[in-house]
Amino acid sequence: MATDYSASQQVIDMTSDRIGELNPPAVAASEGQGVLERMKGWWSQNGDVKLRFEYLKHAAEQATENIIKLIVIFLLQTLVMPLLLLWVLYGVTRRAFQPEK
Repeated sequence: MATDYSASQQVIDMTSDRIGELNPPAVAASEGQGVLERMKGWWSQNGDVKLRFEYLKHAAEQATENIIKLIVIFLLQTLVMPLLLLWVLYGVTRRAFQPEK
């Protein structure tokens, strides 16, 4: 579980870095530019929008899978394992103090 936990955390960190790299820095709009000039500038900066969208989609899917893994690990560590341990301890103590027939 520890290896899955650390690997999922690293993938999530790398995903946020990749998304930051994919998004171009915002350029301040000039007052003299019209809508058409700003659209042309945006289009030239962003290049292939479909490819960028696919990269972002893939990164979001990976992040989602790893977040779900982290949630499962958290639930196992905080709920399932302690409850299982308590159930075993209850069974052991009940048998230890049960009078023999």
